[in-house]
Amino acid sequence: MHKHRFPFYKDLKLPTGNWVRFHVKATGKTTIEGLIQDARFIDADLSFNELNIREKNTDDFSKNWSQDAKTITIKDAKIVTDYLFQNMVSLEGAKISVESIKEPKMTGK
Repeated sequence: MHKHRFPFYKDLKLPTGNWVRFHVKATGKTTIEGLIQDARFIDADLSFNELNIREKNTDDFSKNWSQDAKTITIKDAKIVTDYLFQNMVSLEGAKISVESIKEPKMTGK
């Protein structure tokens, strides 16, 4: 049995103006269903099963392209998103921690 580390974090600004980062790390199997994200940066090894890309002509260019896949495997990822939603997440061996930070990372750098 192989164990995979799945870390992600969320940066939040406190009412005091200080920032904190909540970390979530899983050491076992990770499953996400119904993932929707608005990513401004993705650096990852991605594998798509039954990828669909759709184009339509609208006045709002941000709605002209959409893509989805039956399954997506993400390895060694660094993803910066402005919006992230999922219907279900399963994280075996999940651990949650928090740290104080100066400011959030706005790109993959």
